[in-house]
Amino acid sequence: MASVVILGCTNQSNTGEVVLAKEETVTVKVLLEKDGEITEKEVEMEKGSNGLDAVKKAFRIEATEYATGSFVNSINGITPEEGYFWGLYVNGEFAEKAIDLYEVKEGMEIKWKYTRFEEAF
Repeated sequence: MASVVILGCTNQSNTGEVVLAKEETVTVKVLLEKDGEITEKEVEMEKGSNGLDAVKKAFRIEATEYATGSFVNSINGITPEEGYFWGLYVNGEFAEKAIDLYEVKEGMEIKWKYTRFEEAF
């Protein structure tokens, strides 16, 4: 009979939640902008997580996975009307790829902006 012992650098809070050691995490700011109103949340993420993981931790997300990356269909129950979309900005720049293809980094900012197609391009 073999036994396995797993050792790690985690702590358990008094609520029973597993807390990762600080050097294993990064802080990511996730913003949601619609009609000029901005909701901002900071989330602690495990190093190596992707941007979609961070967004899911901050807001309710519905996404469809494709071979080229995930497409976000709705955020917090808001599905864009015809002619609009959720524009993705990473560190202030319009995203060049799907959110799940970004690895989270310390201080990273992910912003979703409810955008009219004509205003974006």
